[in-house]
Amino acid sequence: VDAGLIFKSQGEYTITVFTENQNVANGVIIKLIYEKGVASVLPDYILELESSSNSNAAFKKYREFSSKNQNNFGFYLNVANSFKLKYKDFDNYKRVLLDTEEYSKSNPEELKIIAYKYQQERFYENALSIYKKIIKLRPKHAQSFRDLINVYTELKQYKKALNIYNYYFKKGFTLEENGIGEIMIHEAEALTSKISNKNLPNEKTYDIRIVFEWSSSEAEFTLEFINPQQQVYKIEHTLSDNSALILDEKLKGYGSKEFIIDGNIEGEWLVNLTYYGNKKYVPTYLKTTVYTNWGRTNETKKIAVYTMVLKDQKTQLFKINTY
Repeated sequence: VDAGLIFKSQGEYTITVFTENQNVANGVIIKLIYEKGVASVLPDYILELESSSNSNAAFKKYREFSSKNQNNFGFYLNVANSFKLKYKDFDNYKRVLLDTEEYSKSNPEELKIIAYKYQQERFYENALSIYKKIIKLRPKHAQSFRDLINVYTELKQYKKALNIYNYYFKKGFTLEENGIGEIMIHEAEALTSKISNKNLPNEKTYDIRIVFEWSSSEAEFTLEFINPQQQVYKIEHTLSDNSALILDEKLKGYGSKEFIIDGNIEGEWLVNLTYYGNKKYVPTYLKTTVYTNWGRTNETKKIAVYTMVLKDQKTQLFKINTY
């Protein structure tokens, strides 16, 4: 069953589970969290945390629990989400993520996920700190340079972003016609327009530009775009269908891809994803950035972060209107 048909908005829900032979009163009550198209059962420590009278009391409980969960990355993300969704407390949300940074300081994949979370909430200075750590851990990965350039651009520190590009080329790296190369070329062009505060030439501007980034190099999935005319376009990111691409991503160190949506086809676009796993026992995190009026002075963007857990199930990520 599509969880989106049951839950109308993200947040926490209390449900009663019972068999067809049971009375509702004899069922088991459980709490679920629904976020970005995925519903999951809340762990016991979250239930206890959220029984607190307020956010500060919950934070004290978090401190008690953290001593037993220092090596549990999922624990910190679950707790951070609790402060965000239950208490609407972004100060404590950030404090938990700062703790997570310390325990994940030598793990670039976990650090990247934390950076995704920061960027989603526009905590760009915190994201910058993370990407500086990642580039030290992965100094030859094109993705490391692109992410650092991107966050400097988000901070409107355009000259620093340009300096990273210059350093990248001085080190002998090149921009190839692959996923990360296309992204960096388009973003370098857009950077010049931001510095001059002028639109790019019309042929280099787009009504809708979407950038997908994923935390694990082993992630396999299918992206599906359905246009207003109900035409379906699928992009397979699997070893069975595109092993050469995944090998290239691993060798050159990137995990991202951009897509342009034609604004001339007016109506509603659907963007779906089917996840197949990542050869690990941890979720893959997907960050999407949807740019409107790319390359123009009135450009806007929206960032979302998804936890990919359920395998072989199609999930609707978002809709885009091109009216």
